Amino acid sequence: MLCCLCLQLLPYCKVATLPKQDNHCDCGLFVLAYLEYFVHANPPAVSQEAVKNPKVVLSEAEPQLLREGWFHPEVAYCLRGHLRQQLLLLMLEQAPDKELPGVVAAVADTEEYSSQLQLHQKRLQESSGGVNPVFGYVAPQQYALVRQLLARHQQHQAEEKAHRKAAAAAEKHARAKSGAERKRDELRLQQQEQLLLQQQSELQGPRTESNADQFLNVDYHCVGKQLVTAAGSDQGQQPLPAEQQQRKPHHTIFSVSGD
Repeated sequence: MLCCLCLQLLPYCKVATLPKQDNHCDCGLFVLAYLEYFVHANPPAVSQEAVKNPKVVLSEAEPQLLREGWFHPEVAYCLRGHLRQQLLLLMLEQAPDKELPGVVAAVADTEEYSSQLQLHQKRLQESSGGVNPVFGYVAPQQYALVRQLLARHQQHQAEEKAHRKAAAAAEKHARAKSGAERKRDELRLQQQEQLLLQQQSELQGPRTESNADQFLNVDYHCVGKQLVTAAGSDQGQQPLPAEQQQRKPHHTIFSVSGD
């Protein structure tokens, strides 16, 4: 006799706090993890009202059943390596010939996986929260201890993040302060140079023209055997002194200006 399945026979409800995958290829691993952790919790009864109410404890064996923090998503991701390890061990137990290439490769793979787990456990014991406790697959019976270590690891990560943020802010402040100090130093140097130039000009006093400067400032040329300036006497300039007018040149001097 065939039974038609419908929503009335199999009621369901959506749970938003379940551990979720972040890709499109590990859905099977999460389903297997859900099943094993759910069977371990062994809830007496689960109703839609109880699941939707976060204050209701669904299982005494696992208070976080179907709640946030039920298990870490990395547990489901590590299930692939765990299942592969178990299959290789079963294959090695049933292998008739230990010298076959596939058997030798399986032995090497299982030994490497075991050594990685042991190394991670050693690092976890020596660290003070800096190592993620979820490395290999964690069985539901052992996850209570891992949950405590995971909380310490997350706290350690939050402290490191705050420390890096504070260090970056301090470095940014130091760079801004150094730029302002550099500008102040440049301005101070310019002020010192201006003060030094002012002091030098005060020590030298007013500048007097020498005879050579007077000779270069006067443009001599002969026009009707009279001494005139470069601009000409018809532009409102003062006439030359009498002693300079009496001195008549005996030869023609061409001006620098081309007149």
